[in-house]
Amino acid sequence: MRLKDVPNCDSEAPCPAVVADEGLAHLAFYSDDEEDITVIVTFWGCAALRFGAGGGKLDAQELTDSKWLHARRAAAVEASPEAVRALKNLHHYSFTFPAWSFECLADGYTVKTRPGHTPLKSASDLAQDMRGV
Repeated sequence: MRLKDVPNCDSEAPCPAVVADEGLAHLAFYSDDEEDITVIVTFWGCAALRFGAGGGKLDAQELTDSKWLHARRAAAVEASPEAVRALKNLHHYSFTFPAWSFECLADGYTVKTRPGHTPLKSASDLAQDMRGV
């Protein structure tokens, strides 16, 4: 299912960046929808993230029948009831860029935009702002 509230990535200047720690992950990339805008998608309750090969259609989506999420939930059943509860509200989000892909299991996300073409700095600044550093 396409994440309709996430602006499109600029395919000619993709350069996405990720900053993550303690349950938060920030994915930043150039917007194709507006000139000189960086998009920052913040995932909260982030339980896992991974990177893979890109090259497909530029896309941001939620995978509703996720093998990765099903496997995590099955493993949690073997661990404890608390582990099962911790994974109950997770969603599998997937972003495909020209050179690589980013996937995240998280409780939810928010989208912000910032002026300028500096994804890594934008993600890092937002992470510091959210941590009160």
